[in-house]
Amino acid sequence: MSATVAPSAIVNMENEVVATPDVLNIVVWGESGEGKSTLINLLLGQEVAATGKNPAGVTKDLRSYDVMIGGRLVRLWDLPGAGDKDVPAYRTMEMLGAVFADRPVGGLLLLSSNPERMPLGAQLVAQMWDMSFSGMDKWASVVLVGTKSDKYDEDDPVADVNNFKGPVLAEFNKTVDGDIQKVCTCNRDDVSEVKSMIELLHTENGMGEYQQQDPSRIAAMMCDLNGLPDGEAREAEMAKIIEQINADRNELQGAIDRLREGAQASGMASNEGHAAEEENRRREMDAVVDAMREQHRQEVERLEGLILEQARRQAEPPQQAQPQQQAPAFGFCIQLGPLKISI
Repeated sequence: MSATVAPSAIVNMENEVVATPDVLNIVVWGESGEGKSTLINLLLGQEVAATGKNPAGVTKDLRSYDVMIGGRLVRLWDLPGAGDKDVPAYRTMEMLGAVFADRPVGGLLLLSSNPERMPLGAQLVAQMWDMSFSGMDKWASVVLVGTKSDKYDEDDPVADVNNFKGPVLAEFNKTVDGDIQKVCTCNRDDVSEVKSMIELLHTENGMGEYQQQDPSRIAAMMCDLNGLPDGEAREAEMAKIIEQINADRNELQGAIDRLREGAQASGMASNEGHAAEEENRRREMDAVVDAMREQHRQEVERLEGLILEQARRQAEPPQQAQPQQQAPAFGFCIQLGPLKISI
């Protein structure tokens, strides 16, 4: 029976269901222990991705981390290592396909800590990548990254760097029938070359659209890489891989559908709450306006009363002024019309 994909192994995508515009998606991949998570931490300048020396691999799911590089938002995707005992590379590729079905992939950083060769896991990744993406110039968006360059030959580290950037690159292209031109090295103290390569990826066309492959083709490639000849053992292994791929695809699609439904429901609830809030604000504003209108009406009535009273007084015949005596504490007051004199 096929093993299921644990929710955490599907992808850390509660906030990744909908593609984010203007983000350069960069996948960081290679064999377990090549320094994928360490490189991501160095690029971000903080410890965000789990690292360690577990031979089975530390990263078990797909996680993304955002960082500004070259004035653009870059989303770095940390994957289980190719060759991870718990998450085989073809299952990781299925997870990638689910994530990138509706978003562009800007590039791939393919890692190796060995300055003498690219490991088998990197070969597997490159071939699966070539098979799954449609871009005509997709190799322009692939970068070979030599990690842990501080551990190269102490007597002549420059020779190891040159070997990795020259003969190793050429041999790898020949093996995977690729045309990779971008290559760099890095270590814990210096990731400047990697940043420069990511800035170059800004100018490329990316990997193209993801194309889901027939499970039998993936299974055949896996068996070829493992050196399985035709026969019962190969057929059994292919059947196992095909069954696993089909099970993964069904579970991944179901998980994504549930996440999207949840996001839509959350959005609807948010919209309903926003509408209620707007309605309350509208009612409060209407009440304020009504109060202002009532105040204005009362003021108009008061002014109209004053005008009528003034008109009435003006229409009355003038009267002879009579002395009016008051008894202020300091004397008395005589009032003649509007003129008042206090003595």
